[in-house]
Amino acid sequence: MRPIPSRDRRWLGWMACALSAALGLGLWLFWVLPIRASVADAAPVPSGTSVSLRLADGQRVGIWASGRAAILGTLDCSVRSGEGETPSVHRVRELNWNDTLWWVTPRHGFESYAGFTAGRAGDYVVSCADSIGAYEADVLLAKDPSAPGWLGLGRGGSADFRLSSVFAFSAVVAPLLAVLLLPIMAAQTLRARRVARGGGRPSSF
Repeated sequence: MRPIPSRDRRWLGWMACALSAALGLGLWLFWVLPIRASVADAAPVPSGTSVSLRLADGQRVGIWASGRAAILGTLDCSVRSGEGETPSVHRVRELNWNDTLWWVTPRHGFESYAGFTAGRAGDYVVSCADSIGAYEADVLLAKDPSAPGWLGLGRGGSADFRLSSVFAFSAVVAPLLAVLLLPIMAAQTLRARRVARGGGRPSSF
């Protein structure tokens, strides 16, 4: 296999740097910061308190919790619509916001605990309580960081990853990769230009 010319390697390096920066910026602007703002604006209530809210069709709601019941996983949440429907409450077990972006959460101790999707527009009532009646928790309703859908990676898309896991990973790794690549590519480009002006042969990269 022929080695890739140094100019092409530099071009690929700059492309990787630019794509990483663009991906990181997009995730922070359209995913991380809106979720952070919604958590900051939400009002926590004690577990056992019912919260009413009006939702649009298909709107996703995240249930954030703090306290021993949330830490132990004994906090059970239920949702009921004004028409008697009970949307299912999901919990993400894969890599998620709590694993990589806990430091962004504006309310100390709160973590993304569960979420649900409104089946139709209307009023909904959300209530959370400790299933064993021994522990307490505080609950708030904000944006749901568990983005729907899956992303197929690997040969033929054989490995499926939840989109929210990809977002949680990329929101941290992509900016770091861009910051790491930028000085490396800048140094390589400057070195190649100096060699070109001197008429020498650029070092391999």
